[in-house]
Amino acid sequence: MQRSLTMSRAMASSSGFEIDDGDIYIMCRQGGPEAGARAGEILSCPANPGPGAGAVHNKAEGDPIDRIRAKADVPDRLRPLISDRWSELGNVLLIKFPDELIPHKKAVARAYAEELGAKAVLEDKGVEGELREPVVDVLYGTDTITTHLENGVRFRFDAARIMFSKGNTGERIRVPELVRDGEVVADMFAGIGYFTVPIAVHARPSRIIAAEKNPLSAMFLRENIALNKVRDGLVTVHEGDCLGLPEGVADRVLMGLIPSAAPFLEKAVRILSPKGGFLHFHETAREKEVPHVPFGKVRDAARAAGLGARLVGHRVVKSYAPCVLHVVVDVELGPGL
Repeated sequence: MQRSLTMSRAMASSSGFEIDDGDIYIMCRQGGPEAGARAGEILSCPANPGPGAGAVHNKAEGDPIDRIRAKADVPDRLRPLISDRWSELGNVLLIKFPDELIPHKKAVARAYAEELGAKAVLEDKGVEGELREPVVDVLYGTDTITTHLENGVRFRFDAARIMFSKGNTGERIRVPELVRDGEVVADMFAGIGYFTVPIAVHARPSRIIAAEKNPLSAMFLRENIALNKVRDGLVTVHEGDCLGLPEGVADRVLMGLIPSAAPFLEKAVRILSPKGGFLHFHETAREKEVPHVPFGKVRDAARAAGLGARLVGHRVVKSYAPCVLHVVVDVELGPGL
């Protein structure tokens, strides 16, 4: 899976685009300070943002939508409104419905389930609250606990109660590739192990400290550590607020909180080893603010702690809202920078 994704990116990059889970980003060919961009920097909003962050399924993938539309018990005039976009999480589907289909959504959900072999179908109404919990209606089936396979990693969770963004797939693949042998990694917002478990499976850190304050997510985090046969003692789960994490211990800190991890930057800097390390800061920003505004927040937090900061790179993860991007900046912090 990782190889095919890398190949598709390479081919797309040769044409001036980067593709991530169905979205297309235009790449800057020529850069420099006077141009306000560096060569290779992602400049555009996604060309195909669409509703939600789920995978896109269309006729090129086997033409299931025609069969779903034909099978659904709805008036003929409404069949074209049945979406060819859905998020497939293991054997659970998440779907958005236009207003015209709301009275028929259970019939449509049954058609999706029967055609795609899903055990449950959920209406995706977005997320809410500090913990970004999904808002869903269960339209088909009753068992919403699923196991989703991605890049050789199994994620088990309750799709009706825990968000899983497939738009973050590229980032979950990328981060383990950055981790160096023997590093101590701190994951401040671990969830069910979105980054912690792929790092444990695909990299060779000496230790991972994973904080998660949602008890349900922390339970699945522990399950996923066991499910993926992570060696005993590699991951320490801190069930509670990340502000309780130990300080001065990490070579790399992950801050995967959206819409902004900025309120936790001071703590993140203190978690790093006194000799410095790397911080991966997630933020929402407008296109013209990338990367200088997110990087500036990290730089200011570093300066307040007497450290320097160097922007190593940045990446657009996905579209967050119209003309607002979910971005991550990779920053090295240290006393001599």
